[in-house]
Amino acid sequence: MDLLICKNTQGLDSDIYRKPISSDTTILFASDQPMEQKLAAYRYLMNRMHSLPLNTKDKNKEWNSILHIAKTNGFPCSLISKLNVQITQTISLPPSHNSTPSNPQNWVTFTFHNAMKRKIADLFKNNNIQIIYHTNNTIYGIFKTSSNNTNTYIHSGIYQLQCHTCHLLYRSNRF
Repeated sequence: MDLLICKNTQGLDSDIYRKPISSDTTILFASDQPMEQKLAAYRYLMNRMHSLPLNTKDKNKEWNSILHIAKTNGFPCSLISKLNVQITQTISLPPSHNSTPSNPQNWVTFTFHNAMKRKIADLFKNNNIQIIYHTNNTIYGIFKTSSNNTNTYIHSGIYQLQCHTCHLLYRSNRF
């Protein structure tokens, strides 16, 4: 949980707790990811800031932390401020405006490669089809070992090979 609750003379006070080793790293603004993915961390931080019972001082401290994280990752402050206004307006809308639409939405998955895929995906959005992006270059894929590797000579160890014509043995260490 990222909520710090302190007891003071007036009662309980709450603040957002950040671990001393917390990272200010998010998706870089200059990256080739969709803007929705770039702004996801900031949406989370701002929704948390607005939904927790923070006093004005702590809310300003959290807002400055969000701006610092955004600046560290190359985001323009105007973009982050605009997102904050949108989130504030969404939170302040009456419940009837925040409810889900009556017509169900369809979903389709796209592998995100470049801006061209983005333009194609925008066509789907105009037809009430929501897009989920994913990538093929995951950390799992990078570090996954191949289980069908039949070449036993690439592993370290001691090898013994036998010549098929003279039947002599050759031994070697490989590390």
